[in-house]
Amino acid sequence: MTPSQTGKHAALPIDEPPSKRIRNDSNGTCHAPSPLEDAGTWSFLERYLKSKLSYGQAEEGLISYLGDRYREDDWREAKLAVFSGDGDDYEAMNNLMALKRRYIPEPSVLSSMLVATFASKRKQVKHCIFIDREAGEGDDDEEEEEEEEEEEEEEEEGDEYDLPPRPRKVTTLPGQSAKHTLSKKIDEIFNAYDAQARASKPPGRLRRIPYRAAWSSDTIDNRMYLLNVHRTVTDYVAEHLRSKKFSVIVSPWVPGQLYVVSESPRAIASSLPISHKLSVKDYFRISDKECAIVEHPQSQLSSPGWVRIIRGKYKDAMAYVTDLKSANESPSGHPLVWVLVALRDFPYPMPKGSVALLDRSRLPAGNAVSDIIHDGEVVGCSYKGEEYYKGLLLKSFHHDLLNVVNTPHPEEIQLHIDSGWDRPSMKIAERAFSLEFLRVGDSARVIIREFGAEIGEVVSTDHTFGSVRLEYSIEGDKIQSEVRLQDVEHVFWVGDTVRVVVGIYLGLEGHIVSMTDDIFHICQTSMKEEVKVSKYHLDRRSLKHTLQAQLPTQQFFEPPPDPDDIQIRDVIQVLFREHIGKCGVVDWFPSGGTMLWFRDVNPMLTTGDDTNLGPPSIQVPAVMVQRMRLPPTIKFTKDRGYDVRPGDVVSVARGPEYEATGVVQSVNIPEACLTILSTHDHTITNVPIRFVMKLRNANVDSFSHVIGKEVFIVGSNLKGYRATLYNIGSKDCTVAIHGQKRTILKRPDVITSYGMGLNGAILEGNDLVSFFPSSSITNASLSSSNVLSHWTTNPEDIDLVLNPSGPATDNRTANLNSSASDPWTVNEGDIQDNIEARAKKHGDNGPLSWLMKKKFSLALLTHHALLKVSLRFEQGRLCKRFVSTACPDPFCGANGPAPEGCVAVFCTSNGAGAQIQYYHVPASDLSPAHPRKKNQHCLVLEGEYCRLVLPVSKCNMKSKTVEVFMMTTITTTLHLDQICLVELAQHR
Repeated sequence: MTPSQTGKHAALPIDEPPSKRIRNDSNGTCHAPSPLEDAGTWSFLERYLKSKLSYGQAEEGLISYLGDRYREDDWREAKLAVFSGDGDDYEAMNNLMALKRRYIPEPSVLSSMLVATFASKRKQVKHCIFIDREAGEGDDDEEEEEEEEEEEEEEEEGDEYDLPPRPRKVTTLPGQSAKHTLSKKIDEIFNAYDAQARASKPPGRLRRIPYRAAWSSDTIDNRMYLLNVHRTVTDYVAEHLRSKKFSVIVSPWVPGQLYVVSESPRAIASSLPISHKLSVKDYFRISDKECAIVEHPQSQLSSPGWVRIIRGKYKDAMAYVTDLKSANESPSGHPLVWVLVALRDFPYPMPKGSVALLDRSRLPAGNAVSDIIHDGEVVGCSYKGEEYYKGLLLKSFHHDLLNVVNTPHPEEIQLHIDSGWDRPSMKIAERAFSLEFLRVGDSARVIIREFGAEIGEVVSTDHTFGSVRLEYSIEGDKIQSEVRLQDVEHVFWVGDTVRVVVGIYLGLEGHIVSMTDDIFHICQTSMKEEVKVSKYHLDRRSLKHTLQAQLPTQQFFEPPPDPDDIQIRDVIQVLFREHIGKCGVVDWFPSGGTMLWFRDVNPMLTTGDDTNLGPPSIQVPAVMVQRMRLPPTIKFTKDRGYDVRPGDVVSVARGPEYEATGVVQSVNIPEACLTILSTHDHTITNVPIRFVMKLRNANVDSFSHVIGKEVFIVGSNLKGYRATLYNIGSKDCTVAIHGQKRTILKRPDVITSYGMGLNGAILEGNDLVSFFPSSSITNASLSSSNVLSHWTTNPEDIDLVLNPSGPATDNRTANLNSSASDPWTVNEGDIQDNIEARAKKHGDNGPLSWLMKKKFSLALLTHHALLKVSLRFEQGRLCKRFVSTACPDPFCGANGPAPEGCVAVFCTSNGAGAQIQYYHVPASDLSPAHPRKKNQHCLVLEGEYCRLVLPVSKCNMKSKTVEVFMMTTITTTLHLDQICLVELAQHR
C-alpha cells in the first residue's frame, strides 16, 4: 500500500477498498464508474451500522473519499436505507446490502465478512420465512454441512493472510447433491411467494423480502406518530411539516398535540429547524386502530356536529354541521361542508360587529322572501339566494377551514339553542359540557343499558378517554360498572349546594329548592333570592368556609427570587462576537435550549417599502446576551404582597404563554403562580405571577346591581347588622336595617354579600372575620384575631404573633385597643357585651336561661341551636317544627336585632319554594330540642362536659337519655335535660 493510499483512508481505519474500475461503452469511450459501483464507498455506511461510529463521521469519511465525485442526490436512497430499521440496525444492514447488490451484482468478500461479523456480534439467529425448521435432517446432511463449514473457514483464513485459497476436495456423485436440491426448492418457494404477493397487493406496495428484494423508500410502511409540542408553537410546527410534504393533523381534543405520518421519528426531526425541533417534547407511535379514529373526523365530519371556522368573515364562529344539503366536492377534492351559523352579515342595517339571529320581520314583504318547508313545517326562509333556518344562516365552507369541536361552550352556541333548531342535538351538547364538571363522589345515572334506572356514585372519571366508573348498591352488594361518559347524566338532589358556571348568573352560589324538568330553582345563599337556572349550567360543590382564628402559616414566607433568566418577548442586548451591541426582542427561546432567536430593533434596518417584512431573526447563544429591561409585570411588595386577586383581567407579557389574556381564577402565593381562564379558547393555564401584567381589576366601579340587595354593615354604631341598600353616592350610601327607617353611612362601612366593599376593597382570608362580629371572645384566640387585623411583614409584628406575651406586646396594647372603630377589627365591644347585658337584665329566663350565658358563645359562634316553640306563639303555628337560632349572634338575625326578651330564629316555610322565614320569638316560648337519631350533634348544657358539642351514639326515648361519643370507642350517657340539639352553621 502506498503512502498516498494510506493517507486517503486515515480518517476511518478500514480495510483497503478494491481499486476503482474504468469501463468502456459500445463506442470505445472511457467513462469513470459511478460512485455507487465502488464497493469502498459502501463500507463507510456499513461501518456506521456495525460499530459505534457516529453518522457524521461516516458521512465525513465518505465525502473525503469521493472528493469531487460526491453528489448528495446519489446517496439519498442509501441514507434512507441506513435509517430504515427504526432502531433495528440489523434490519437496516439487510436493506443496505440489498440496495448495494443493485449496483454491484457480485458482493465483495469484504462486504460478506462485514455482514457475517455483524450477525455474529448481535448473537441473533435469523430464521428464513420460507424454511420449515421442524423438518428432520439426516446424518449425512449434517456431516456434509460440517465439511462445507470447515472449507469456508479455511478459505476465509487464506483471505485474511493474503494466501491463495487451497483447492477443495470435491467428490462428485451421480445425480444432484442435497445442496443443489435445497437451493432449487428455496427458489421455487420464493418465486411462488413473490407471485402471490404481486397478485394480492397493488403496484408499488409489495412486502419487503429479506436479502432478495431490492430496497427502496417505497417499501417502508408509513406510520402515524403523536407529537407533544408546546402549545404556543403548535401552528408553526404543523405549517412547517406540511411544507415538507408531511401529512399533519392538529389534535381537536388536546392542545399542543400533532399527528404526523412518517416512516420514523428521525425523519420528522431531521426536517425541522433547530428552533422547532427543541419544542417537540415527545414522539409516540400510535396503533392502526387509533390512527383510524384520528383520521376519521378529518376525512368525514359527523353530522350533526360542531366545528369552529378558522378563517374569513366568520372566523372563530361556532357552527353546526348539518345534512340539509349534500356535500359537493371542491376543486381540491375535499367536500364542502354545510353548516348553520349565527349571522354576522345581515340583509338589513345592523351595528358593526353584531352577531344575532335573523329577524324576519325586518325583511321586505312580497315575493322576494319565500318560505322553506321541511317535513311539512315552515322552518325558515330564503332571501337573495341565502337560506335561513330558524334564524341561522346555511353556509358552505371548505373542509380545511373548519376545526372539529367535540364539546362547545354553551355561551358559544347560545344563539343556536335560542333558535330552537334540532333541540335534541343542542341538549346533547349541553349535557356533554355539564359532564366536564362530573367528579368523584357525585351522583350519576346511566341513560342507556341495563343500569338505566339505577343511580350510582362516581368512583373515577377519565375525561381524556371519555369514560366513567360508577358504583351501585344492589341488594347490599357493591357493583361497579365502567361506561362511556356520553351515556351518563349528572344527578342533583333538592338541597344540594351548587354553583352556576354559565350564563348571566355565573358565580352564583346557593342550594336547590325545587326541580322542574331541566330547570332548577336555586335559592341564593346570601340574599335568599330564588332564580331559575338550567341543570346543565350547575356544578355541585360544598360551600363551607373555615374560620381561622390564628394566623395562617403560609403567610410567613419569602417570595421566590426573581431569576435572571431570559424569556420570550424580553428585550436583550448582545455582548460578544459579530452581533455585539445589537438590541432586540426575543422571538423564540426553547425550553432547555442554548440558542435564542431575536429581531434587531435598530430603526436603520426598516424601510418605507410596504413589502418589507421587517428585520430577519438573528440566532445567538443565550450566554452571549443580557436582559435590558422587563415589562411592567406584577411585583411583590412587603405591604401588599402580589397585587392580584381572582376576577382580575391579566395578560401574559413574557414567557412561552405570551399574548394570552384571561381572567384570574386562583392565586397560589407560595408558588407565585396564577391560574388563568383564557378569554379566547376557555382553557386553563398556569403562569408565574412575574410573567403577567394586570389589565384591569375586577369590576368594582359599578354597584348598580347591588341596589335593592342585602349588604353588611362593618362600621359605625350599626356595625354587625344586615341591611338593604337603597342608594349609592360618591362618598356615602343609604341603607335600611330590616324593619327600621333608612340611614346614611360611609361607603367603606358597607360591604356586599360577596365580600366586596363599596369602596372597591375585596375581603379575603382573615378579613372574612368581619362577617361574624360575635367571634370576639376573651381568650387566646381573641388576641390572635386582634393581632391579625394589624399584621404586616415587619419583624416586630411577627414577633408579636409568635410570642404574644413578649415585650413588644406592652408597647402595642394601646394601639390595638384603640382600633375599635376599624371595620376589620374584631373586638370585645361588638356583640359580647350585648349578650352579657341581656344576661344580667333578664337573669333566669326559664328553660332557655343558658342561652344568655357567655360560656356558650363560642359554641354558638359556629353552630345553630335547634329549639322547640310552644303553643302560645302565634297560636301554635310553629309548635310541630324546630327553629334554629341565628348565627353567630342569637339575638340579631336577617331581619334585624331581636326585641328585648326575644331570640332571633329562622326555619324553612311549608309553602312552594321552601323559602327561609325569620321570626323574633320570646325566650319564654322556646325550649331545647332533643336529638332523635344517631350521628346528630348536641350541646352539653351542664355537668362535666358542659359547653362541648358531641356526636350522638344512641338515643333511648323511654329512659330519656342519650349516649354520646367522647372518643372513637368511648361513650357516656346524658339526660335529655342536659343537652340541646345543634347544627353546624355554614358561614359565607
